[in-house]
Amino acid sequence: HEFESSLKKSWKIRIIFIIFLIPFLTMWLLPQTIQNQDVERFLTINRMLNYFGIANFDFLSFFSLILLIIISSELIAKEIEENTLQLLIIKPINRSDILIGKILSIFVPIFSLYSLTILLHLIDFHFKFAWSLETFISHLFLTWFPIILVAFLGFGTVVVVTVLFSLLFSRSVYGVLAALVVFIGNDLFFFNNPDFRFSYQLGVIVEEFLPLEALSVINLYQSSDPLLIIVIIISILITTFNLSLLALYRREFS
Repeated sequence: HEFESSLKKSWKIRIIFIIFLIPFLTMWLLPQTIQNQDVERFLTINRMLNYFGIANFDFLSFFSLILLIIISSELIAKEIEENTLQLLIIKPINRSDILIGKILSIFVPIFSLYSLTILLHLIDFHFKFAWSLETFISHLFLTWFPIILVAFLGFGTVVVVTVLFSLLFSRSVYGVLAALVVFIGNDLFFFNNPDFRFSYQLGVIVEEFLPLEALSVINLYQSSDPLLIIVIIISILITTFNLSLLALYRREFS
């Protein structure tokens, strides 16, 4: 309900949502419309899509995160401004339930859309490359399930960080800035991997300023056990949620 309300009220969110959908519609429609008519044009557009990372879902992750950041920051800031959050606080509802409800109302629609898009691509690949059912299931669980799991934790962390800073400062801009720092900071861990195009470009810039000791820490993180990384992300998520809950308890409403 709150996601739908944000989509209706905010013109910025509507524009980003439309931009979010365009590349994937393009990816599915282009092969059917111009591949046989104009091969050179098809290859040129396909190279452009690959350059922006759409082929490896960088684009999907990026715009999912942007939607999460804007919706979560604007939702909390607007509720504080209009005193609707105060109306919830004075009701006999546990504040942790209020916070979880707010986070899930933002997180679930975007993450569902993200997961559905990946599933549709896999189904498309299944028919395009004549995968057997066993191959499809293997790709789904061995390749994409870990990616979706990490996205689940990463998206959750971004939402909670945005909510925390929106509660602390009552301004959506601070929540947006905080979430972008988390997003870009996480990407820097893949700065030396050209497959992560956005991360690699950031890494080329930051490498000029970071000392060698910092780079060695980043490389250690990148070479760590994936399970350890997941545990670290979960720890950050739980800590940030508790800080958000504390901020909600200490929040004074005028």
